[in-house]
Amino acid sequence: MPDWMTDEAASRADADGDTTIRTAALRTGMRLSECLHDDTGLLLLAAGAEITPRFLRLLGQRNITHVTLRTDPSRFIHESGPTAHADRLDTDLDRALEHPPSLQPNHSTDTRRLSIRDLHAEARRGLQQHGKASHLVSEVCRHLGAGQRIDISMLSNTIGDFIDMVSLDADVLPLIVSLQQSGDEYLYDHCVNVAMLSMTMATGFGMPQEGLMELGLGALLQDIGMLRVPNEIRLAPRSLTDDEWFEVRRHPYYTIESLERIRGLPEMSKYIGYQVHERTDGSGYPRRRSRMLIHRYARIVAVADAYLAMTSPRPYREAMLPYHAAKSILVESSARKFDGDVVRGFLDNLSILPIGSVVELNNGARATVVRATPGRHTCPIVELLDGAGEATGRIIDLTRTSDRRIVRAVPPGPEPVLTFGHH
Repeated sequence: MPDWMTDEAASRADADGDTTIRTAALRTGMRLSECLHDDTGLLLLAAGAEITPRFLRLLGQRNITHVTLRTDPSRFIHESGPTAHADRLDTDLDRALEHPPSLQPNHSTDTRRLSIRDLHAEARRGLQQHGKASHLVSEVCRHLGAGQRIDISMLSNTIGDFIDMVSLDADVLPLIVSLQQSGDEYLYDHCVNVAMLSMTMATGFGMPQEGLMELGLGALLQDIGMLRVPNEIRLAPRSLTDDEWFEVRRHPYYTIESLERIRGLPEMSKYIGYQVHERTDGSGYPRRRSRMLIHRYARIVAVADAYLAMTSPRPYREAMLPYHAAKSILVESSARKFDGDVVRGFLDNLSILPIGSVVELNNGARATVVRATPGRHTCPIVELLDGAGEATGRIIDLTRTSDRRIVRAVPPGPEPVLTFGHH
């Protein structure tokens, strides 16, 4: 037992077995056997994680003088041991987090240049690129699964095409996602969709092209480790057992092991694959890092990944309506699961009724959401539909009219309409 654990002046055990420790007693290089919490119960560092100089500085900046070691029986820490790649990434991450990228919301409308007609035409062309990208991800996974090394150039060209699209019009990529029909293999299409939405959000934060390339590559490859999870677990049409969840929660390690075999992949892109399933309240995996220890790129991709997972059908559930998924993201942000700034950027770029959503207006007309309105999340730009559900070409900007508002989100099929809580 380390000296600081036996020093009564440094630590104190309570009736529940939790141990309160003075932060002054913590030392760089210590590796915790239990989870570290602050006095509000917020997880600061997961069991198995190493205390770094940056972590100690952050405690000082937040004026945290005491922390609590608490046994967490539900933790999914590394009983089988973290990989060497993960240990190296943890060290690199701590250095990268010293100088996080600056992300500022950009509410300029200058990037929205296409007419609605041209926007749809560009999105239809983009569907072909989506299919090619999905096939490319499948080929990359096949080669990596065979233990081969691959070069980054083809992936970079694909992300470069996405950058060109989002530069042409900020709504092209979300519209492609809304038009895309998932193929036989959910994972590959999902990875492409996550990359598209993540890059759209990042553009709204004013991210430069170099950052968009790093983020796009990381988002495109962020979930490939799931292919090493047995199909009977990954595609199970039921709730998973604790042992099966443990295997799922290890897949970020599999992802970063695969990413090490991609020549030229930026380190920033690897951080995304490692941390996309972390949550800002410390409840995610694999390391249970909290907000200050999660890279901002990973926080962006986490929101896109969660939203798209909810709106896609899985073997054990139906797809959620985009409006319900967006509301769920907002609720989880309030519960500190997601970065609030990132969620605001998500809503600015997709609205609470994401692009492609079918809605009913207060006069009974139905319309499709074609553009989000930054800062006015319940007032997107819509295109009216005729009685057969076909686009009419008539556009309404709901921020510019006082007598039209959305009252319902309309699911596909014969289900009843769902009341939309307007403001």
